[in-house]
Amino acid sequence: MTNALKDKANKLALAEFPLSAVEAGMRAFEYGKEKYERFDWLKGHSAIDLVSAIIRHALALQWDSECAKDSGLNHMDHILANAAMYVEQSR
Repeated sequence: MTNALKDKANKLALAEFPLSAVEAGMRAFEYGKEKYERFDWLKGHSAIDLVSAIIRHALALQWDSECAKDSGLNHMDHILANAAMYVEQSR
C-alpha cells in the first residue's frame, strides 16, 4: 500500500467501466475479423449504417431472439461493437 498522492482531477476512472462489456464488444469484433478482415472497420462506416445496425440488434433482442442468426452471438455484443465504432468514428 502506498501513501503517494496522485492527481485524479479530470481523469476518467477507466477501471470502473465493466470489463464484461469490453469482452462482449470484442466478441463481435472477433466475429467481424473473421467475416471481413482485421481492422476493416477502420475504413469507416456511415453513422446511419452504424445506428441502423444498433437499432436492428436492439429490436431483435427485444422481439425476436437473444442471439444473432449469422454469428450466434448475443445481440448486445453487436450493439456494443457498433456503438464503439460509432464513438471512435465520431471523434
